[in-house]
Amino acid sequence: MIMKKQLIGAAAAILMLVGCSSGAKTETKTCTAESNGQAFDVVLKAEDSIVKEIAIQMDIDMGMDFSDDDLDLMKSVILSGLGFEEGEDVKVDLSSKDGIIHVEITFDASSESQFMQSLGIDSSGELPLDEMVAELEKAGATCK
Repeated sequence: MIMKKQLIGAAAAILMLVGCSSGAKTETKTCTAESNGQAFDVVLKAEDSIVKEIAIQMDIDMGMDFSDDDLDLMKSVILSGLGFEEGEDVKVDLSSKDGIIHVEITFDASSESQFMQSLGIDSSGELPLDEMVAELEKAGATCK
């Protein structure tokens, strides 16, 4: 029972801290931020200055390793908390080693993805890289 509470607690913590064509100019910006004492990175991948993919990455010191079954449970809790189904446009990758859980949540930022739809952006909408970086920096992130 304690293990299950730890799993749910870890998944909840992750939720609180929280998405190629030839010839296109590709660019990646990594913004580092902190929330509730937990550092995380937001990696923005863009083509022709339009964000196509957003990844949130963090390492959480849990003081213990988790089994694949535990990580699968955490993954389903994270997806449920975010309100998404895992698919080609939303991916959650979790790994556990030496008491650290590595978390990566990747969102497809193309106009027809469930992530963009959740933001209320219709199929004609785009996320300009410079605007995303400016918003993250305004919120306290450092971007490179």
